[in-house]
Amino acid sequence: MKILISEPIAESGKKYLVERGYEIYEGTGYTKESMIQDIRGCEGMIISINPCDKDVLEAALNLKVIAKHGVGVDNIDMKYCDKHNIQVTFTPLANGQAVAEHALYLMFACSRNVNIINKYFREGRDFQVRNRYNSVELQGKTVGIFGLGRIGRALARMCNGIGMEVIGYDPYMLQNQLSSDIELIKEKDEVLKRSDYISIHLPCSDETRGLIGFREFELMKKSAFLVNTSRGGVVVEKDLIEALEKEMIRGAGIDVFEIEPVEASNPLFEMENVIVTPHLAGGSEEAIYKMSLHAAMGIDEFFSGKPLSWPVNKISF
Repeated sequence: MKILISEPIAESGKKYLVERGYEIYEGTGYTKESMIQDIRGCEGMIISINPCDKDVLEAALNLKVIAKHGVGVDNIDMKYCDKHNIQVTFTPLANGQAVAEHALYLMFACSRNVNIINKYFREGRDFQVRNRYNSVELQGKTVGIFGLGRIGRALARMCNGIGMEVIGYDPYMLQNQLSSDIELIKEKDEVLKRSDYISIHLPCSDETRGLIGFREFELMKKSAFLVNTSRGGVVVEKDLIEALEKEMIRGAGIDVFEIEPVEASNPLFEMENVIVTPHLAGGSEEAIYKMSLHAAMGIDEFFSGKPLSWPVNKISF
């Protein structure tokens, strides 16, 4: 059976498939056009952020299973997969710790003005830049976590450990499902008003797309920071840019964008009060190894008729 690996993955997954007799075919690019060409004749696919919409899937006449190299499946047309009995799996146990650590890193980096201080110090050896930008400590501050799944709870534990107050918004959680160190707030507006940091850990769906926009930035403290390591579509990017330009919030740490790969002309690149990283929150060595392996395991479990460890949808045979 031929398996498309649409984007580069760790050797762990490729080795796992080859040892079990699968033929692997490595993708040729990141565009929809390349996906349409690459997917023809393949019965399975491992995918990360490449587009996998109806046009791509219609070209995949033999496709039976898609393994997501990661967690968010917003780049996959799930309605088409459900309708055409294409199984989708994902890797929810692979990268949660890495994403939580990156979110915390962005909180630290924003607080210490790492972006602009590093720029001036490296480029001009400007030692006195340290006197021109004030930094703040995380201890004693309040972090509002949107989404209290595995990643959100992992971040909460770390924030508790450095002396932060943790509050959270998640309409699908109950207080008794959470540690006593996390205060569950049922109204997102209250979380926005109280928090010194907002960290987003939500999937991008019809329910969450555009959840944070201009109205929400108006509610936040002028001293607050926004951190997004989930999906770009959860935040209205143009509203974020305007809020930063108008100093409605103090800064932002952004790992994900509405359009990926991100356009070079994106104004966020030029802002002194923004830390940007290229969707690498889940990219630790440990996470990359596990995501590759777990995605490959999903492919093999499907074709071997074994119970699926991490199914996204349920298909009928």
